[in-house]
Amino acid sequence: MVVAESRPLLLPLEIKLQSLLAGGKAPHVDDLGGVKAIVGAAPLLASSPLAGEILLAVLRDVGDVALKDLRPWKELIGILVYGATSDIVLIEIVDALDACLQLPDAIASDAFTAFLEKAGNSSGELTSYARAVALEGAFRLAASNRRMQLRLLDALLGVDVSDEPQFLRYAAKIIGVAHSLWREAELVTASRLSSIATRRLMKPALNWGWHLSLPHLMSRIEKQQICSSEIPCNGSGGQNQCVRRPRKQRSTANASCF
Repeated sequence: MVVAESRPLLLPLEIKLQSLLAGGKAPHVDDLGGVKAIVGAAPLLASSPLAGEILLAVLRDVGDVALKDLRPWKELIGILVYGATSDIVLIEIVDALDACLQLPDAIASDAFTAFLEKAGNSSGELTSYARAVALEGAFRLAASNRRMQLRLLDALLGVDVSDEPQFLRYAAKIIGVAHSLWREAELVTASRLSSIATRRLMKPALNWGWHLSLPHLMSRIEKQQICSSEIPCNGSGGQNQCVRRPRKQRSTANASCF
């Protein structure tokens, strides 16, 4: 009788990583056998609970890689990001990418695309919280990149109210923060989630509606401030004489809000 050899619970690379972490060392790629060794094991490592720590080790060194040698690093990071499904691992991956000060644009773009795909995956492969973490990852990467912002805005505008409640709560928060940062009017006027939240804000089942009411409130306050600033009062001579601004100045005031 032949008994199939069982796969070890941890790969040698994972055992080495655990040993380094237990010793208080911040691992680098060379400590784990080099980039080729990690790429070879990447398909298995992507589902590992240590995938976030592996990515962190890779990101410590990626800033020193010449552009012509970047391809295996890009492939490795892509495998780790695309393969992550656990919400805990995704949190670590999002934090690691967000903290990397020398993240190459091509790698950032791939990670952003992976996060958007995960956030929009409602097949049940990912938990609603894991999808929410992925959406936050896309938001963080888009914070200083206008092209990513436009792709993220498209995704946010497409969030459907029939989605899972836990995902909707986080999506609503991100929509509110995105509006406060980028002043995209469509997040208030065209978002499916926003339009329904404003009509049914008081219903307990839509407790995410509160987050979406804030952009509406801010927008109204700003409009009131613009209207009041268009008619400044001149108190000279003891009389309140209101003078309307020229049309050109009024349009400038409106444009400054968004």
